[in-house]
Amino acid sequence: MKKSNNFVEFYDCYSGGFRKLGVNKVYIQGNKKDATEEFEVLFNRDPKNVSCECCGRDFVIQDKIELPEFLHDCIVVYREGL
Repeated sequence: MKKSNNFVEFYDCYSGGFRKLGVNKVYIQGNKKDATEEFEVLFNRDPKNVSCECCGRDFVIQDKIELPEFLHDCIVVYREGL
C-alpha cells in the first residue's frame, strides 16, 4: 500500500490574542474530515471554534497536498495505515 502524502494544515489564527496549542501550525495526515476528528481527539479542542467574535475562528483549516519542505514551530501527525 502506498503511503499517503496528503496532509491537512491547521493554522492558529491567535484568535482572542493567544496561541491555542503553543505552535503556529498542526499538520495531520489524511483527508479534511478525518484530520479534523483526529485534531479534536488529540488536542481536546474544536478547530472550528471561535474564541473571539471579532477575531474569527481559532484555526484556518486547509487541505495540503504534501508537507512543506521546511517545518518550523509546528506539530506533524502521521496516521497509521495511510
